[in-house]
Amino acid sequence: MNTLHIVRGKPGAGKSTFAHDNFPGVLLLENDMFHMHNGEYEWQASRMKDAIAWCGSMAEKALENGMDVVVANTFTKCKYIDFYRKLAERWTAKFKVWRCIGHFQNVHGLTSSMVEGFEKSMEDWPGETIVQPKQNAKMSCEVFDLMTNEVYGRFIGIKQADMFIAGLGNEIAQQVQVRMI
Repeated sequence: MNTLHIVRGKPGAGKSTFAHDNFPGVLLLENDMFHMHNGEYEWQASRMKDAIAWCGSMAEKALENGMDVVVANTFTKCKYIDFYRKLAERWTAKFKVWRCIGHFQNVHGLTSSMVEGFEKSMEDWPGETIVQPKQNAKMSCEVFDLMTNEVYGRFIGIKQADMFIAGLGNEIAQQVQVRMI
């Protein structure tokens, strides 16, 4: 049975670091990946709903193909987590929620008062596991679209990247490639 892991926390809490360290070879999805274009992070508030939809769609595609998935986002409200709980239920996947409480530099340049706002709005999820991530791991490869350079997922190992591509279907699989990072 595959597993859907939710990794949550304020910006700079160590969500990506925790996911990289603890789930090697597992598909990692983040809303931020939607905002990557030509290797540059181009966040647009007007596209946030699109990013959320993209992340959910990619997670469902991976679960449908029997893959383990980690979704790392802030997930301040339980209703955002519940969407993924229902997704795991639909695909009979195990479901686990992790809350990161690290204090690292956030990569988005948010002010400390903005980060504090995320922390204050964080609702508790019943049964979540609180974790303190270690400093910095690095992914080894990513799957990206050849036309748009959009990143579909990051992986510790090439084997998981290849499995992910195989599950995309022929039409999309012909448009993607793996690159080392």
